[in-house]
Amino acid sequence: MVFCKLKPLIIIISILIFIAGLQISNVFVDIPEAHASSHIESVLTSGIVINELGVVVINYNLKLSNSGQTEESLDNDIVLHLPLEFKNKIDGYRINSSTTNAELIISSNWKNTLLSVKTNGEFKISPNKEFYVNIELILTDILKSTERPGLYFAEVPIITTSNIHIDKEIVEIRVPNSAPFYNISDYTIKGNAFSRSQQMNWEVARAEFLNVTSNDYRNENVLVLANPGIKAFSIIKVDSFLREIYISKQGDVMIRERIEIRNAENGMELHQIGLDLLGPERDDLNVPIIRSVTSVSDREPVLIDTKIIILENTPANRLDLKKLTRYVFATNTTLILNYEYRLNEEFINVNANSISVDIPTERTLNTIAKEYKIVIIESNSFQISTESPMELNLSPNEQLENMNITLSYTPKLAWASNQSFPVGSIIFVLALLGMMTQVEKKKEEGIEVEDEIDVKIQELAAFYGERMSLLRNILERIERIDKEDIRKNQIENVKKEVNTIRTRNSAELVTLRKDIISLRPSQRELFSSLNKEEQLLERDIFQIIQLYEQYRLNRININDMEDKLGEYRKNVLKKIDGIIAIIQANMDVLKQK
Repeated sequence: MVFCKLKPLIIIISILIFIAGLQISNVFVDIPEAHASSHIESVLTSGIVINELGVVVINYNLKLSNSGQTEESLDNDIVLHLPLEFKNKIDGYRINSSTTNAELIISSNWKNTLLSVKTNGEFKISPNKEFYVNIELILTDILKSTERPGLYFAEVPIITTSNIHIDKEIVEIRVPNSAPFYNISDYTIKGNAFSRSQQMNWEVARAEFLNVTSNDYRNENVLVLANPGIKAFSIIKVDSFLREIYISKQGDVMIRERIEIRNAENGMELHQIGLDLLGPERDDLNVPIIRSVTSVSDREPVLIDTKIIILENTPANRLDLKKLTRYVFATNTTLILNYEYRLNEEFINVNANSISVDIPTERTLNTIAKEYKIVIIESNSFQISTESPMELNLSPNEQLENMNITLSYTPKLAWASNQSFPVGSIIFVLALLGMMTQVEKKKEEGIEVEDEIDVKIQELAAFYGERMSLLRNILERIERIDKEDIRKNQIENVKKEVNTIRTRNSAELVTLRKDIISLRPSQRELFSSLNKEEQLLERDIFQIIQLYEQYRLNRININDMEDKLGEYRKNVLKKIDGIIAIIQANMDVLKQK
């Protein structure tokens, strides 16, 4: 009886002894608060993404603003609290801040994974200035399956706390439309519920919290339910990623990628996978850019012909796996993706006697690859020079860095003398470079040159060289559309692209036209010819688009369509070459004068 009365006391004493033991063994570690002046306002933006690969991506942005009259600083490191499970699940991270030597230390105590931003006494904020720190985390093996097929959950920090007082925390959680939210509306935290919205191929939940202290820390299981109608969501691991960079015989910079991936046993059957190819998702007018890849055989000798595959659901840019591999991606299996595509013009710079290229090391799949390699391939037709290594292996953290591989190339004599190669935009640019080099040489020799008109004409040539190249690319994209599966959005996107090219830099062209005519009134005839030819060119392109629309609506048969397509295609290519020829002839005439 006496023992029963003493039992609660014994339990309490035991717990106290246990806690004391934890403190002695440093398992329970107090985190010192980072104090700052009352003039410092802190805003933490927490972005949490569950992507289509089953990966959790977390981005933190912490801003500290000084509204006082004197310089302020923090007296301790900044520490963010995350779920304890995260410590061994962070595959890669990236940090940048207002200081140049910010360092991130990942550790843990008995309750949390700790992200410690080392201040080193350098987190000083001048009056009316801001200090910021950005952290990106890539976490795998966080998403777990439930007993219901297609239903997954991830434990995430709904409210991330810190050892500093947070005046406002903005939380934004994103999930793909291939696996939308299942339970986010159930959460009401500190009196706030999440608002929900649709943004292209994402569903977004957002909430704001004020005066966040360490007591407000909260984790929750966010559930998503795979959409059976899309089949683009699973749990994917990347065993190896290889990006090869080479120059084609036509002078294009080509990106060839080989990706070995695994579909988890608790994943979903995958029909599509999103590819984040190098280059923007949208153009200057915010119109999604249609992207495509060309299949590459994984066997030698090649057993199947290569084919062009248009990526779907722009700007999600999902690859239909059956079109590339002829199979869907089953669970608990591996798959190798082999494809290539041409690098966008925006990465290419034309110099006086060569072409230079800045190629990002950005990831095609938003996860961390076990092995990540980039290789520059030597060329028989072009001389390639680079200060970057010809073979580069990136660590997990390096895969998150925005680095560039820079190379330059010039055609070798054998390539330049081969007349069998098609005349494309690169050759036209090189011809322009040749003229520019001659002009510079004349200047060096003291020969009188009309500098201003020469420069303006060169600008005009470059302008139309780019425009014609874009229209030629559109023609190629139209031809890649599967005639047996023409979609209305594909046709509308092509129309938007043509209109975008027409209006892109139109003000620049107007100014350039005005300047050239004022310098040389006889050039008015040149612009009249160009305007007429451009109108005819656009008419023929829209005729091609109209043919696809008519066939989609079953208004014409496939034979009539093919006959007319062949005619219009010849007309388009003829007019593109004609516009370039008009400009080139004009340049030749001016050069003789």
